[in-house]
Amino acid sequence: MGSLVNLENWKLKANLENKWGCKCSYYTRKMYADTPYHSHIFICVFPELENLYQNWKEINYYVAVKYQSKVESIIEKSNFYICMFTSEKLELEKKNQIEGDSFSAKKYVFEQKYNTDEEYQQEVERKIFKIDIQAPVDTVPKLESLTLKNFRKYEGEKVIKFNDRNGRSASFVLIYAKNGMGKTSIFDGIEFALKGEVERISKLNAKEKEKMRGPIYHHRDHSNEEAYVVINLNNGELIRRKVANLPKDGNDCRIVPANLGSEITGRKDQRKIWNQLILPHDKIDSFISAKSPTDQYEEWTDSAAPLANEREDFINSYNAFKSKKNELTKLEEKKESLERELQQVMKDKLSVQRIVEIIDKYNVFPKQSRPLFFDIQKAGTLEYDELINKVQIYEREIRNTDLEELTEKIKEAKKIQFIGIEYYLEQLDIIRKIESSIKECEDKLKRKRELNNIIQSLEKQRSTNNAIKEKLMPLESINSYGYDRVKKQLDIYQELDDQEYSFNKSLKLHSEQYEEILSRYQSVSEQLNKLMESIDEEKLQEIDSNAEKIDLNKKQLSDLERKLAKAKEQIEQKERGLLEKREKLKQIENLILPENIEEIDDRIFIDIALIFGDKLQQDLYVLKDKYRVQIQEIEIYQKQIDKINQNNKTVQDICERAKRYLQSHKDEKVCPLCHTKFESWETLISAIDNINIDNTKALRRKFFFAQCELKESLNEYDSLLQTFQNRKCEQVEAAKQDILRMENDLKSCCSKKNDFIYQKNKLDQEMSDFRIWFVQQGVILDSYSLSAVKEWEKLQEEKRQNFEELRDTLQSQKDILTDSIKTIKGSINSVSQRKESLLKEPQLFSSIMFLKGKPEKYDFYKELNDLRVQDNNCSYEMEKLETQIITYNDVATDTEEKLIEDKDKQTKELEKLKNTESMSKLFTEFTEEGVKRDLNAWLQLEDSYRKQIEYLDQIQEESSARNYFEKYKNVTKQIDINKIVFESIKKETDEAKDHFQVVKGTFEKRLKDYFSQNIMNEIYQKIDPHDFMKNVDYHLSFNEKDEPQLCIVVNEQIDGEAESYRPEWYFSTAQLNTVAFSSFFGRALSTKSLAFRTIFVDDPISHFDDMNVLGFSDMIRSIIESMDCQIIMSTHDRKIYNILRRKLDDQYYSSCFIDLMKNE
Repeated sequence: MGSLVNLENWKLKANLENKWGCKCSYYTRKMYADTPYHSHIFICVFPELENLYQNWKEINYYVAVKYQSKVESIIEKSNFYICMFTSEKLELEKKNQIEGDSFSAKKYVFEQKYNTDEEYQQEVERKIFKIDIQAPVDTVPKLESLTLKNFRKYEGEKVIKFNDRNGRSASFVLIYAKNGMGKTSIFDGIEFALKGEVERISKLNAKEKEKMRGPIYHHRDHSNEEAYVVINLNNGELIRRKVANLPKDGNDCRIVPANLGSEITGRKDQRKIWNQLILPHDKIDSFISAKSPTDQYEEWTDSAAPLANEREDFINSYNAFKSKKNELTKLEEKKESLERELQQVMKDKLSVQRIVEIIDKYNVFPKQSRPLFFDIQKAGTLEYDELINKVQIYEREIRNTDLEELTEKIKEAKKIQFIGIEYYLEQLDIIRKIESSIKECEDKLKRKRELNNIIQSLEKQRSTNNAIKEKLMPLESINSYGYDRVKKQLDIYQELDDQEYSFNKSLKLHSEQYEEILSRYQSVSEQLNKLMESIDEEKLQEIDSNAEKIDLNKKQLSDLERKLAKAKEQIEQKERGLLEKREKLKQIENLILPENIEEIDDRIFIDIALIFGDKLQQDLYVLKDKYRVQIQEIEIYQKQIDKINQNNKTVQDICERAKRYLQSHKDEKVCPLCHTKFESWETLISAIDNINIDNTKALRRKFFFAQCELKESLNEYDSLLQTFQNRKCEQVEAAKQDILRMENDLKSCCSKKNDFIYQKNKLDQEMSDFRIWFVQQGVILDSYSLSAVKEWEKLQEEKRQNFEELRDTLQSQKDILTDSIKTIKGSINSVSQRKESLLKEPQLFSSIMFLKGKPEKYDFYKELNDLRVQDNNCSYEMEKLETQIITYNDVATDTEEKLIEDKDKQTKELEKLKNTESMSKLFTEFTEEGVKRDLNAWLQLEDSYRKQIEYLDQIQEESSARNYFEKYKNVTKQIDINKIVFESIKKETDEAKDHFQVVKGTFEKRLKDYFSQNIMNEIYQKIDPHDFMKNVDYHLSFNEKDEPQLCIVVNEQIDGEAESYRPEWYFSTAQLNTVAFSSFFGRALSTKSLAFRTIFVDDPISHFDDMNVLGFSDMIRSIIESMDCQIIMSTHDRKIYNILRRKLDDQYYSSCFIDLMKNE
């Protein structure tokens, strides 16, 4: 038993008589609603389980007839509870039958026993009325209204108010509509306003390879119009978010910042925090469909955005632990591999001994210039590598250098012996003669090149002298005229040139101005002519007349639009009413009362009450229960009669045997059966004959009366059945008449709407024709009306006056510019004539033009003298070079090409003979004896080199020796390192494992806190979806594929040792629905970090049965009584809507019930 709760609002009304084998107490409990009312609780304590089985229905019937039928308040009638306690364990099927019975009161069976009445009251208080939720201290805003414009299902602007009867923001809001009528669009709008997206739509859009095109958030018929959502809070704050404009080849799924209330919604990266309050229907479905623990982990942790860091730590710590564990396994495998490798290495040591023997043979060669040294005791891989490296170097040096050079020498020596040494001595003499001839050619070639350079210098001086003379010529000409005279004429020319440039520039400017003014003058004249044509008096009268017609059409069109909107609204209302009537007709037609009273199902009572009222339901229930009792009585009477008949037959047999006995013992006066003494034997026989065996008369009379009562009950049922059929027919006929009447009304409204549309289209066409006519007449306005046209005419008159004034001004400017241009042209002609007079002396004019190209500070005489000096210097240099050329007459006739050709020819001959000279230098003495002596020494040395190469090759071929040196120390070293690393990694693995367990525990705790496990279990137990699995728990782990998984389990105890179960293996869809709903609802109730705590739930209890719905309604009632919050939810089930409306009546609670089918 949990903590004690306050029972001051409980009141004992009566202790009922103990006629059902139980102690039964009747209590009322005052409910703390806006308008107080009472719940009615009957606590029945059964000492014997059998009494509960036999009498629970009679108690239910008694409560319904004796108490519930006398209560007038609907909400109090809906809050009757029968709580049955027993200390014994019930059969599961029987318990489900009792608690699942929907007649009269909500029933609870408690398998517990307490000592006092107060303890029983405490248990019922906790089970039904209290919920252990820590209520927030602060008061937060609530939603007051929601505005949707052209959003999803809603066309135009739709305002949905969430106010209770007092105009306050309701604590509980329930929205009802059939599927497809706009419930989900409301919740989509709320999610869009808070987050800028609807998560299920965004995920679907992201998964598509080809992006969806067209409107998604926009209403399809208004995709190019403005669409937005506005949330209005009761503290005056607004959240407004506009839907993105629809691009040509895309959709409107882009996230747009909130126009208003961005400080409430938060940044873009914070939008997932609102998932704590928003539970879309698809989220419940995805929780239910997340069958595997891996799917559950992804789905549930994705919904816990604030725990992203803990989730990442959980994954990282496991990966770190797994990584260390894998490292440890690899080190164990490596240790085994190294030990096997060490055994193999020890087999290669024989190769090392053979290398030492070969080195000793190699080192014994005389005059060994490349000795080898190798200490087997101290050697390792490095020393072995140095040895092999040195061997390879020695072998290359001997083979590629020493042996090749020696082989070449031997070849040359043998060649000399074969040809004869005298031939080679003659060749040496020819070489000396050719070298002398080559030197003579080189001297001539040098002098020839010096001569060519002097000739080139002479040509260059001549070119320079010609250039100086060209520069000097115009200066000499100016000097002959006189420099001062030419300079004076230059000044006159430049003055005339400047005047001509100034006049031309002024002429160009005036001409451009003239052209511009002429163009403007012509344009203004054309516009003035057109304007005069458009404001003709007759034409203006026609324009005014058509403008008056447009004003009249606008007025008629406005009236038609109002009538059309009203007709559409009437049609929508009548269509919804017609749909509801058809559903009710279908429900009535499908309601069938069986011919046999025994075939009545308890579920039919709810439908009868909804359609025909409580009286027929109660009459039927009373009659069925009465029939059941009568059948039981008849069965009991029949059994009693059968038993008495059997006893009578037995007594008759005993009497016959007693009479036979007394016939043979006539002296006997004592009854052999009862041992009674009689006066005589005859008296005894007479007493036996007079025994009355038939003692069933009274019982048979009761049996007969019971049969008569049963027949009366059957007749009463037939009468009730006939009443049912009659009322059903009346209801069906009335519904059909209503449907027929509503269909006729609907047709009439549609006909009116079509007439209005026809008239509107006709007026629209006339308005379009008028607009086209005005455009053709040149009257282009944003809106056409008589006042607008009059304003246009006034504007045209002002334009005409402005154009006339501008034309006159331009004409005056044009005349002034014409006179100016004529004057400038005369000045230009005068200047041109003066310039032409200078052209009569060409030589003087060229001198003037020469000086014109010079700078302002030009020194004429300095330049004249400098050029004369340069001319004299060039003449002197040319004479000097001509004198030098005479000294080279010996090579004057030779060409440089011929000299080079002779030199190259002799050089080639010398190259051919050079081999003989180099060959002679190979020998210590180039004589016949010297060649022979050197050849013998070279042959002996060649043999020695080949043997050394053979030994060096043998050393390299012992490859297994390197394997020994390479691996032995390496393997032993690796074994030692592996041991140290193994110990270190093992310690790190243990630490990583401990860290993982800590992180896992922290994540599990944070996950339980985030989903508020205590609150979640409170909600789960209130709805009570399962018979014995009463608590929900979470466990985190990883599977064999190293994927994180979340195992959700249910059990009987929170901290006990009861076995846990995976709900997805045992639970129905409705029960899984409860697990998901409890988790998210618990999290939402405990949320504290948001600007408001309104909880939005779209159709959460669609899978619940009637009893679960009653438990759910009690849970909602406990929440809104115990804390300041707001819950907005929806349902598509009319029955659920009606139950919640009765249980949370807006006359008593701060509730708001919205029926979209009635457009309330």
